[in-house]
Amino acid sequence: MSSRLVRAEFMVANPLRISVAAPPLRQEFDGFVSCLKEAWAHAMRPAWIAVALSAMLLTLLCSITDFPFPPSGFLLRQAAVLAALAAGSVYLTRSDYLRAAVALEATMLSIAIVLIMPPLEAIFASAAFPFQDKILADADASLGIDWIALAFWFRAHPELSKILSHAYASIEWQPLVLVLTLSWADPERLRRVITTSTLVLVATIIIFLFSPAIGPYAHFKFTAADFPSIIVPAAWIAPGITEGLRNGIHQLHFAGLVTFPSYHAVVAVLLAYGWMAVPVLRWLFVPLNLLMLVSCVPIGSHYVTDVIVGIAMAWGVYPLISRYYTWADRRSPILPWSETSIGRAVKDRVRQTVPLR
Repeated sequence: MSSRLVRAEFMVANPLRISVAAPPLRQEFDGFVSCLKEAWAHAMRPAWIAVALSAMLLTLLCSITDFPFPPSGFLLRQAAVLAALAAGSVYLTRSDYLRAAVALEATMLSIAIVLIMPPLEAIFASAAFPFQDKILADADASLGIDWIALAFWFRAHPELSKILSHAYASIEWQPLVLVLTLSWADPERLRRVITTSTLVLVATIIIFLFSPAIGPYAHFKFTAADFPSIIVPAAWIAPGITEGLRNGIHQLHFAGLVTFPSYHAVVAVLLAYGWMAVPVLRWLFVPLNLLMLVSCVPIGSHYVTDVIVGIAMAWGVYPLISRYYTWADRRSPILPWSETSIGRAVKDRVRQTVPLR
């Protein structure tokens, strides 16, 4: 009789035990989904969609062409880094550390772009559509620009060429500094700058597929020895890679190959606009990006037409992205630091200490 009672108690208790255990598990799952939804609401959504589509296209093209996939170990390491950054961004968003979350997400997006976009450029370069350099050179001439004379003028000013070389190369480190500072100063502007940069990059790569160019230095048969004051090798490396890809050397590369439009010009405009929201540092970095803009022609081997179109794309797409976020975001925007209570207090103290005359 006692054993029957024990068995009956077990049969009653076990379902109760399951029913008690199930809700916490369900709550954890619902909480996880809620975290993802919250992170996505704060995310640079159009940029991530563009990167995801580009990654799928890259995978497809590597599958149907003779371009090799990167080593599996390399892919796993990069995936682990991106997963860790994604987890950190979700945690920071959930914990309401929104400025840090934006900085982490921007870093993660930048890594993904570097891993996906240059290899996609390499595959597109192998399509071997006719070079458009003559059309671009003629476009410069129609604007009254003698590109060769312009290049020789810069060659006659070697110190200026060296300064412009450093300005051109600042694209390698300047975006990271901007992410760290603008995520604090004005994270909503950073979201717009990064999203615009990503979408315009995708657009330039698509244009590159159908309108490739090797740049004026290669088009006019100049070599690095003709311009010794140019200390950045990009103008000489990219044409060789492009020619090799067109001739059947099918290897993925991580070098920028796009000539038209100038993505360097796009980045220079967007970086300058981003820095305008950062007190003090704007006076250093906005001029630096103006120099980067100038450097696109003599250092990056771009036609002036490339630069003009790049500027137009940056200024044309940014307002559209800004309107999109204003319309689509279902949350309150993150205030610029200067508009927070602490920021206003600091500004008031500065005004009292250093009165404006």
